[in-house]
Amino acid sequence: MTVSHSSDPIGRLIPPGQPAVFSARGCFSGAQRNAVIEIDGDGTIGDNVYEGLTPVVRKVWLLDKRNLSVVRTTVSAQDGSYAFTGLNKSLKFCAISFDPNLVYNDASADNLTPE
Repeated sequence: MTVSHSSDPIGRLIPPGQPAVFSARGCFSGAQRNAVIEIDGDGTIGDNVYEGLTPVVRKVWLLDKRNLSVVRTTVSAQDGSYAFTGLNKSLKFCAISFDPNLVYNDASADNLTPE
């Protein structure tokens, strides 16, 4: 018998036999599968990603502060700018980006509230 692993929309592996619930906005598996997470709304979070003073193109993850689940991902533009739209204005989020070359520390912004 061959055992295969599934992955969620952002590439995380879901172990065999582990239930997962997919939505248009993210994936919740295991203990989170029964959680109701209302992240949708009309708010926006945006900023820029830099290496030193130079804007860079990087993948950016948006995490829900309540449980640190990844709710959205995007890639910054050539000028380093990124935006996450359609967010609940009453929630707090954290945005993280990593240097794939491991030269710079991760860039993060915490306690973000959509405007």
